[in-house]
Amino acid sequence: MKTTTSKFLLKGIAVIAVCLLMACNQKKETITNGVVAKKIKAVNPPFSKVDVAFESFTINPISTTTITSANGTKIIITANSLVDRAGKPITETCELKYREFMSPSDIMASGIPMTFNDKSAAISQPFISAGMFELNAKVASGKIVSIDNNNPIKVELVSTNNDNGFSNFYLNDKTGEWLKIGEESKTTNTDKIKLNKQIKKLKEATAFMGKDYFVLNSSGLLDAYFNNDYNKIAPYFVNKNKPLPKRILKYGITSKNISCYYPVKINRYELPAGMVIWENINHIKFPNWTENKYGDLKLVSNNIYELTISDGKNKTNLFKTRIKAVMSIKSMFNYEPEYWTKNFNEAIMEIKKQEETLAKMNDLSRTLMVNAFGIYNCDKIYKNTEMFVVNASFIIPASKSGFKPEKIFYVSKRDKVLINYFFGNNIKLTLCDDNSASLYTVLEGDVLAEVRAADLIKYNKQNSANSDISLQFKPLGKINSVEEIKKQIGI
Repeated sequence: MKTTTSKFLLKGIAVIAVCLLMACNQKKETITNGVVAKKIKAVNPPFSKVDVAFESFTINPISTTTITSANGTKIIITANSLVDRAGKPITETCELKYREFMSPSDIMASGIPMTFNDKSAAISQPFISAGMFELNAKVASGKIVSIDNNNPIKVELVSTNNDNGFSNFYLNDKTGEWLKIGEESKTTNTDKIKLNKQIKKLKEATAFMGKDYFVLNSSGLLDAYFNNDYNKIAPYFVNKNKPLPKRILKYGITSKNISCYYPVKINRYELPAGMVIWENINHIKFPNWTENKYGDLKLVSNNIYELTISDGKNKTNLFKTRIKAVMSIKSMFNYEPEYWTKNFNEAIMEIKKQEETLAKMNDLSRTLMVNAFGIYNCDKIYKNTEMFVVNASFIIPASKSGFKPEKIFYVSKRDKVLINYFFGNNIKLTLCDDNSASLYTVLEGDVLAEVRAADLIKYNKQNSANSDISLQFKPLGKINSVEEIKKQIGI
């Protein structure tokens, strides 16, 4: 994501003819380069009965009010900020409706487009979001409620994405185009920083005598140990035989050399699976062939997961076992190895309490000034030099009613990104050499269907660019809530 977009990528994205074509509310079909492209309303949820719910707040618009969402976002409405069509202040009680879209599952359920049409470069490019929200207002009399241009609403949107380079955008609900309204303005959550410092003051951690603990991949140990300092981490990837730092080795944690991007919750704190200390609860030896393979996780109960590894080729080899999420790697490094030996139970209890507190805290707030009601997004262009374009056709289960899906969703667990396309018989589809990425669509009856990551990863940049491929969607099950989407797509 931090790499520079190649010319190939720019050309590839430019020819995604069916990606997020937006128009008026009336459905219409046009033919461009032999591809039927549907023009529909800007925001069109793919599920008939599933969407992100609104929170509702009642305010007195003649007084300055600050409201806080369930997620911690602050919305500051100054006195007389809300006006009618004539620009006169609204005086009657007003209902504000607010909702947030913080994950690919939220975005999928909402139907909000995630492509920026760069008219100056004549290309469409996919967005990656650091937080998105929708804000609306109404009064009992039915008057149209607007916002005074000289007195905007201030939204301090919580975000767990610390990266820089995001800009603020507003969605034109008539054209479906994102309008850039300013550069990012973010404020670090100092309370969270203070809590992290308090945690680090505890003596640091662990030699796990008699514990069958491991990490999926040693890169997680290096990331946490060197605090994501690339210059310090890089030598270990250049020289595979370079031994890990002595302090890491003292913990006695082994690595299974398995890639897995599944999000895992520990003490209500969500982390990638690769940043977690695991326990081999069945004490089963992992076969040698599992090294450098991709693993899938499925939650069984509490912190117990079923790990599945296949050989990724003919799938003649399949290994399954149950493992337990113990703690984050960072939590392990908060204590010296000798301390873990003597005070294991006490350390685990203290970590649980602290991580439950951290889970409730956002990393930072991103400030947006709202001059009109609607949908806002903190975005930047999704850039990845691994991207390549294929000509894709799709096979879906037969429908007696002739139902055809409306959208296709490309979802990467690794990059936490969603790209959406309009369904067609033949589309220009952008893929990555990413073994965590799958394709999804919504079938009749709100049934989610998938082209699995294992079926996509066999296509790569070297031998599949601009080639023709056929992909088959397989039903996963009916979706009844946003949480079920999140559970199915794993992010």
